[in-house]
Amino acid sequence: MARIILHGGAHKTASKHLQHNLLLNKAYLETKGVKYIPPKFKGPLIRTMLRVRRKFDRKTFDLQRAKDDIRAMINDRIGDYENVIFSYEGIFGSMNMQGNQTIYATAEPLIELYGEILEEHEVIPAYAIRNYSDYVLSAYKWLVKNTGYSRPLSKFLADFDREEKRWSQIIEALAQTFDQPFIWNVEAYKSNPDRVLMKLLDQITPGGVEPEALKTDDKKRNTASDRDILKMYYAANQISRGQKKAKTRNLKISKRFKNKSGFFGSLLKNPVDVDVHKVLNTAERYRQEVEELKQNPGYEFLLSA
Repeated sequence: MARIILHGGAHKTASKHLQHNLLLNKAYLETKGVKYIPPKFKGPLIRTMLRVRRKFDRKTFDLQRAKDDIRAMINDRIGDYENVIFSYEGIFGSMNMQGNQTIYATAEPLIELYGEILEEHEVIPAYAIRNYSDYVLSAYKWLVKNTGYSRPLSKFLADFDREEKRWSQIIEALAQTFDQPFIWNVEAYKSNPDRVLMKLLDQITPGGVEPEALKTDDKKRNTASDRDILKMYYAANQISRGQKKAKTRNLKISKRFKNKSGFFGSLLKNPVDVDVHKVLNTAERYRQEVEELKQNPGYEFLLSA
């Protein structure tokens, strides 16, 4: 049995930056008895996890075989280590919110499923959150870029539930299935990523780590899409009406027009046609939710801003 910190989301909370810094310290952590399992997005483990995420509720999908495969691959990577960190922000859901009124509509059954997969281990879930308005805007941009989505932001927001405290529901599901969750918000991570990393490592590293021995890179961060590039994705989606291979098409657009799209973009309609913060007005609800999560004795709030 291993003790595993399972970092499973949410998207757009600087997960790639955290994973990058963990990878920088992979060899050092192994000298401390900790195995870091990086998410190899083209590898068989993540591919199988993606299949499970998409198909777990289909009668024609061999879920038991997929669960067995994931369990075997994780155990193979753990080897003889007793302390493990695994980070993949997409394990409990996709950013694709089409047809749903809420964020990560299938999070609860997926959390239960991974509880079964990892039942032989002691799992400590880690979860990062952010303001709903910011997250939903990021999800919209992701849809336009990757799926051929061809509706403007105002239409996309019409389906979103503005009152639900979805982060609390997901974190409660993690607590019920696993153990005391570790939580932080992206606002705090951006201001002090090294502190979040240290707090995570303190929970899993026998004897602790020396801060001066850790390597960190403050440059490896995702950046927002250029607005003119987003306009071009949207225009392509409008023309093709969301036909397949949107991701490949839009990646070609990005390569062709990156840093050259100013003139073309100025001629195109902007799909971000409303102020998401004014429409959803989630700032106060999110602030209250963060305070409630911090006060919950069953959770460990690592850092907040």
